[in-house]
Amino acid sequence: MDLDMLVTNPRQKMLESVLDAHPQKAVLLTEDAHRGNFLPGHGRTVRRVNTGVILVRSGPRAVQVLERLFEYGREHRDAAYLPQEMDTLHEQDAFNWLLGGPGRHVWGRHIAVIPQRNSALNLNTFARNLYDTSFQDPTSSEWTVGDFTAHCTGLRPQLREWCVDDSFAAAEEIAAKDAAAACSNTTVQNVVES
Repeated sequence: MDLDMLVTNPRQKMLESVLDAHPQKAVLLTEDAHRGNFLPGHGRTVRRVNTGVILVRSGPRAVQVLERLFEYGREHRDAAYLPQEMDTLHEQDAFNWLLGGPGRHVWGRHIAVIPQRNSALNLNTFARNLYDTSFQDPTSSEWTVGDFTAHCTGLRPQLREWCVDDSFAAAEEIAAKDAAAACSNTTVQNVVES
């Protein structure tokens, strides 16, 4: 998980649910909220994924995907030393290239790209719309109370700090409700047993 992502509803078994929903995939990623732009230097490769969360199953297929990812990174080594906002290539761009480049038919069999929100699954929802309306993330990828994670990516430092603080407060509120419910259930159970 990215450092600007918080688990706001840990009671959800989201990681297990996502893995169960895609049992044949070695690597699982979420769609990018603004997919469709072309990668710099690769005019035909389109942005598809956001790597705020990367789930990797243990096994030889995952090793093959990661080896190819690192190989691609070594081919574009200079990009690792430049800021991402300068249209350089980073890990999610490498995944985009794997999924949209010449070997897409091979890597697509091993990598799942899932929506941020799909029915009960909400692996990587973005809270940034609440702090900076210039992002205009679609509603389906926007964080709401009760979601598994809040991703504060792309925000200026002060806005990111507020986003992280508010997301932490939302997680604490859910934890407090869970604790109160557990306490209430114990009290009811003790009364019933008496």
